[in-house]
Amino acid sequence: MWQHKEKRIIKQFDSSFSYLSFFGGRRLLILVPHQDDEINTAGSTIIGAVAEGLDVHIAYMTNGDWDYAVPLRNNEAIQAALYMGISKENIHFLDYPDCGSDEMSVYEHQDSVFIYRDRQISWNTLLQDIRNLIEMIRPDAIICTGFDSHRDHRQCESCVLSVMESLWSKGSTTRLYTAFAYGTAYESIEDWWAPHWYSTKMNPFAHPEYLTTPSENLQWDKRIRIPVPLSCRHKRLVKNPLYLGLGCHISQAAYRRSTRLINSDQVYWLRGPERNLQYKNEYLQIMIDNHFAYDWYIYGGELNPVVSVYYGYETGGCELSSIDDKIIWYCNGDIIENGSYYSIHTYMLNHNLTTVCVRCVLANNPAVFCESYIHKKSYFYWIRFVYDYIINKIKYSLDHHYRKRAYKEIRKLMRNK
Repeated sequence: MWQHKEKRIIKQFDSSFSYLSFFGGRRLLILVPHQDDEINTAGSTIIGAVAEGLDVHIAYMTNGDWDYAVPLRNNEAIQAALYMGISKENIHFLDYPDCGSDEMSVYEHQDSVFIYRDRQISWNTLLQDIRNLIEMIRPDAIICTGFDSHRDHRQCESCVLSVMESLWSKGSTTRLYTAFAYGTAYESIEDWWAPHWYSTKMNPFAHPEYLTTPSENLQWDKRIRIPVPLSCRHKRLVKNPLYLGLGCHISQAAYRRSTRLINSDQVYWLRGPERNLQYKNEYLQIMIDNHFAYDWYIYGGELNPVVSVYYGYETGGCELSSIDDKIIWYCNGDIIENGSYYSIHTYMLNHNLTTVCVRCVLANNPAVFCESYIHKKSYFYWIRFVYDYIINKIKYSLDHHYRKRAYKEIRKLMRNK
């Protein structure tokens, strides 16, 4: 399992958010088409859920054999899963072809039967294999890859949703969440190098102009946002577990995408079941300028930030104003009038503070809370940002040189098509 240490002290941010509560149980299944999509789709969730003690399973729909022989990418996936703390018994391969073209795609040819690795495969066999897997694991929740541009990703969402609709009709309460591996990760915006830790963005070129996501069934403003664990906010890129986890997928040089998918939140869409959607497990996350904020430095010359709260639950979420009476605010343990930056800044001035611990609590349920640290505006933070930026670039360049050599060696094993 991942481990790391930092020379400087990291504050242990506190929140009532729980993966166990959010997913409604202890068993979670990540079901993705390719080896590396588990991190693209749910990297920080896997790491956070394992750390909380959930029983996490990962299933790969294809063998990743478009460019390489079958064992290679499967072995990379095993290494990545083991790194994240998942045992071999919880890693599953469904043994379908990686379809870079549609010649062997059971999704593109749903009425056809193919011979693949000495067995017959078809759309119906894939549906049955998915159903058998779910009935064997009996997960409380499933995360699968959403309707991305790749046919295997569309295949993943379509078949899992079809199987779950059948199971829901028979009384299953297993929740299904989908997320995009391309639009919010593989093809997302490379904003990790920016001064602030920003939330997940959808690449505007990853979908048609008339849609907000690649899927007409999923709207961007309907996404569910959950926080990410402390380890996945490591400020040294080459020590961030998401970077290191992607690094296990050597053949894909996947680590190069880490700056696109390391964000301050993880986003999902709930697909069902449609009944029993009355939420019970609430959580809060302080936001600054609409980004999930854990430790927010205000740089000299920046405008005063807008503070708000994300009020989430397992089926949805919404933004609450800093002056909403549903929320009680504290600064360093003292109640303040509201959570506006003016109120927080006034408290800092009155107490001669440069940093303050801001806590928000749900008025009707004090057990639901979140804490963040806000640092007073200063030009010194620009100096520190530039220093950290340079150190990060140097360390990344050195690490990249090592990983690039390993990637070139693996490329020698590519299949001749």
